[in-house]
Amino acid sequence: MGDQFGCFGPCCEDSKADICFTGDLVKSCSMTSETTMFSNIQHRDSIFDELFDEIEYKPVQTYQTMIIGCRGVGKYTLISSLFKDKRCSCPFKQAFNFISKSIHLEKLTKSFKLWLEEPDIEDQRYDILRDIYYKTTKTFLFIYDTSKPDSLRALGNTITNIYKSNPENQVFTALLGNVRKDSKKLVNLDEARAFQEEHGIHFLKEIDFLNDEYTEILELVECNQGRQTI
Repeated sequence: MGDQFGCFGPCCEDSKADICFTGDLVKSCSMTSETTMFSNIQHRDSIFDELFDEIEYKPVQTYQTMIIGCRGVGKYTLISSLFKDKRCSCPFKQAFNFISKSIHLEKLTKSFKLWLEEPDIEDQRYDILRDIYYKTTKTFLFIYDTSKPDSLRALGNTITNIYKSNPENQVFTALLGNVRKDSKKLVNLDEARAFQEEHGIHFLKEIDFLNDEYTEILELVECNQGRQTI
């Protein structure tokens, strides 16, 4: 289909036309009567109506989640695996990053708003933003690397602050350990479980972010927070 938009006013140097359309619409490059102009407008509107009738409205369900872990533990690898997007990466070293991902289904679209925090980076510029998202987010995924014990310990203060921001404990928390097959495992599952119990984390799982497919993580995000449908 050709260009379906019209322009009002004189539209060519040798014409005094009041309206001109291109493509499948009526062309008028000479003086037109009010009746002809009205007919052209009706023709344009009928085509627009046909176009909009072909567009099926799909509701959008939005999920807001924070993914928290030190730099290099595999946050972006996990996101790439969950959403089958190998382009997901962040070369910038900063305390906060934002990623938006969508899953398009037949009847609706699921939109995931992902805030990524690196607790080992201190940056006071993000204090206000951090406080807002601690209070408004209902699902938190804490990431550590099983070959880096410090990456697990670094999560402690952040988890405490999140629970302080949500005194009624209306949040869901999950602890995910990235098991790298090419690295020596220095955090065993018993240590992770002790950390989980100490900080009141609801869910614990060790997986290989790079090679394992674990779609249950998205199901946890969907089931454990109030979703917004628009």
